[in-house]
Amino acid sequence: MNQKFGAPKILTSKGKYPGVNQIIARLQEGQKILDAQHEAWMNEDPDAWKLTRFGNALAHWENLERILRTVYAGCIWNGNQPACKPDSVVMCDRCVTEKNRP
Repeated sequence: MNQKFGAPKILTSKGKYPGVNQIIARLQEGQKILDAQHEAWMNEDPDAWKLTRFGNALAHWENLERILRTVYAGCIWNGNQPACKPDSVVMCDRCVTEKNRP
């Protein structure tokens, strides 16, 4: 984005904008929950979320990720260093980008 037109600078460290830490905390917790629910589903646990509920939670997680990326470029777990588990159901955009580099 162009600074000339007042677009926000993309941060690589937490805490510069109000709400960033809260969004990151929600994404971290959401990643844990989605991983646990996916594992429960894979193990045919009858208490595992149904596809619709899982899909809604995943869509919400992705929306939060998009909001976060308007002001923050780092990993949700470790800032500049990719730290999302490679076998996680969801990974933050920072880790996905790093994983896909040649």
